[in-house]
Amino acid sequence: MKKEITDLKIQKNNRERVSVFLDGKYAFSLSLPAALDLKKGFLIESSQIDQLLRKDEFPRAYDSAVRYLARRLRSINETRIFLTGKGYGQDAVQKAIDRLAEQNYLDDTAYTRFWVEDRMRFRPRSAFALRFELRQKGVSDAIIENMLRGFDDDKAAWKSIKGRLKRWRNMDRKQFKSKLFSFLKNRGFGYDTCRNTLERAWLERDEDNSG
Repeated sequence: MKKEITDLKIQKNNRERVSVFLDGKYAFSLSLPAALDLKKGFLIESSQIDQLLRKDEFPRAYDSAVRYLARRLRSINETRIFLTGKGYGQDAVQKAIDRLAEQNYLDDTAYTRFWVEDRMRFRPRSAFALRFELRQKGVSDAIIENMLRGFDDDKAAWKSIKGRLKRWRNMDRKQFKSKLFSFLKNRGFGYDTCRNTLERAWLERDEDNSG
């Protein structure tokens, strides 16, 4: 059944999109390029509407991804999951991701660097924990390993606990060890790193208490 295009209006909040009205009622919106061939008074079938919407899917997916990425950096896989969850088809999602990568909006190397630096600044953790987190984000092992080359677990462990030493200074060694090991293991550090950090922290605690 054909419907008449009764109005075409550029949207107030997005000048790149056109609202399409059929038989006097709002029906759908299209990007400007997709709406160029439409005119008031044209009769349009449902199959033509479906074709127009498929043609318009890529710019809509792209715009949606740009808004998503404006909040913070994301991995390629996170962006793919987001767009798929919004109902965009596989072709539109891939085209949007390819365009965003060309424009450097999506870059898993930059994303991984940001993730590691942010963790080290605010919540240091082990290389093991960082690998796990980044794999969950869909980052490739090659990028992860390249970014973590030379990563020092002992340095990261010390940074994570040094601000807590004053809270633990009145504990005996058994309590101190239990607290420190539990804290570091929750951040993915292994036994050797926990032991090394314990010895350094206990020595510093003794020096502070004796002073």
